[in-house]
Amino acid sequence: MKRVTACILLSSLAIFLLPGMSFAQILNGGFEQWTGNNPDNWLTNNSQGFYVPITQSNSNHSGSYSVKGEVVDYQTIAMPPILMSGGAGGGFTISEKYLSLTGYYEFAPVGGDELFISALLYNSSSPIGAGSIEILSSAASFTPFSLGIEYIPTALIPDNILITITISNSVGDAHLGSEFKLDDIALSMTPTSVEVANGNLPSSNVLNQNYPNPFNPYTIIGFSLPQNSEVSLVIYDVNGKVVDKLIDRQNMTAGYHSIQWKPNTMLPSGVYFYNLKAGTFSQSKRMIFIK
Repeated sequence: MKRVTACILLSSLAIFLLPGMSFAQILNGGFEQWTGNNPDNWLTNNSQGFYVPITQSNSNHSGSYSVKGEVVDYQTIAMPPILMSGGAGGGFTISEKYLSLTGYYEFAPVGGDELFISALLYNSSSPIGAGSIEILSSAASFTPFSLGIEYIPTALIPDNILITITISNSVGDAHLGSEFKLDDIALSMTPTSVEVANGNLPSSNVLNQNYPNPFNPYTIIGFSLPQNSEVSLVIYDVNGKVVDKLIDRQNMTAGYHSIQWKPNTMLPSGVYFYNLKAGTFSQSKRMIFIK
């Protein structure tokens, strides 16, 4: 199943995305409470009797359980796991301007699949912050991750956080058998911009597809660096005109990075391109902005 199919599944769950539901912080972040195959206070894409990509695991970082997500087969379609915060996918209530989302994971990817974790933060249903991470390397034991959260320039404090966790592939289908386990999800006031698992750096430069796409009012662009590099990340319109420079010849450390782009209000809807240059590496991808 192609990545777009996973996005469609996320969109089908998005009818529940409006913040405002009464949750406190990261409820059941240790995944100790379950009802059947569903962790309490989290929304899954399980469909009993058809496909169950999210299950309980006795392997854990702490406590008794963790959550396991696996790409499973459904009528020859690879069905990725999708896990969203809030019992109806409406997120958790918060009252602080947290700077990172942390937790522990195991990951066994197949065919270049990646573990994708994102956080969207709202104030009165308006998005004011976001962050995402794409974990590419396998981890056979529980490994810490830290996802940095960036905010648009505003004095507003978020009142809701929507967390989405899935397995995807930047160039095609997610692969049967790819699986993750997650435990001890929490919020932190410690800022994070780079994720390096077990000291293992990415093996190559990678520019990921922005998420969400299409988007409004902002999107997240992720990329990986196998070594310290001078980096530029530039946005172009369809005529090749530069419309924004997100990173301008900045020296960046090896690891996994993500950055938010919120287009100028004067920019029209349409197709835009983003280009990453890191040393001799250069790659562009397309994205769609919809007002």
